[in-house]
Amino acid sequence: MASKHLNQGVLYKKIMDTLAIFVCTTSLEFFQTLDDTARMPFHRYFILPDDSIKKATGITIKPTDSFMYMQIKDIDYAMIQRLVIAYSNPVYEKIVIFKSNANINFFNITSLFQESNNFDTEEYFGFTRRSFVLDGSKSSPKEEAKTDPLNDYDFMDNIGLALDGEPVSSQVFLNALEEILPLCKLDFHQSSSKLEKEIIALVSSKNHQSSNTVYKVYYNQIPADTRNSIIFSQDELDVYSYVIRRTDGLKCFII
Repeated sequence: MASKHLNQGVLYKKIMDTLAIFVCTTSLEFFQTLDDTARMPFHRYFILPDDSIKKATGITIKPTDSFMYMQIKDIDYAMIQRLVIAYSNPVYEKIVIFKSNANINFFNITSLFQESNNFDTEEYFGFTRRSFVLDGSKSSPKEEAKTDPLNDYDFMDNIGLALDGEPVSSQVFLNALEEILPLCKLDFHQSSSKLEKEIIALVSSKNHQSSNTVYKVYYNQIPADTRNSIIFSQDELDVYSYVIRRTDGLKCFII
């Protein structure tokens, strides 16, 4: 049975599994937010108008900081939530989006996550990736849809089982992968060519060449360095961020 252990860098990410999101529309706001959150015990994710802002001299950017570049005039938190879920590293299970970068207070966030997978305060709102998949995004009242409530319930219940690591059918396995795989730049190892066509097609649909995050895809092969890997395997791994298991024994590990 294959097994892998975390190196120091991955272990650090695993412990600090909260991602803090800041939308900065000006250079001054970005510089002030950098200073105010220098001691924050979470990884920071900045949404900036363009990459020129972070190239300024005299500022300190941590190696773990992440960036997205987008012109935002009217902040739509539901859109930001979806973007962060799609383009952030899935190793971060807990996500908090700050509504304002003035007087940042992050001392209660850990305790709030201990109480709930979703919370909304005057300063920020937080959620987990699992709650996003099962409950949807933060948004205004949803449009009425002509769907079968029973089928919707069964679908989400099955997705919930898959996210809990329970073996599921081939279709639910694919549905769960669709929900949980990150949108990123994908590097397909030669072993991945032996994957089923449906799986290759689904994983390929998540391939965004413009992303700064790169994941390597493997099949029945465990690399020496498992960071940023999507591994399909019949064997078990000891360490991973997410796992989806199929009833025939195939598993997808996101590390």
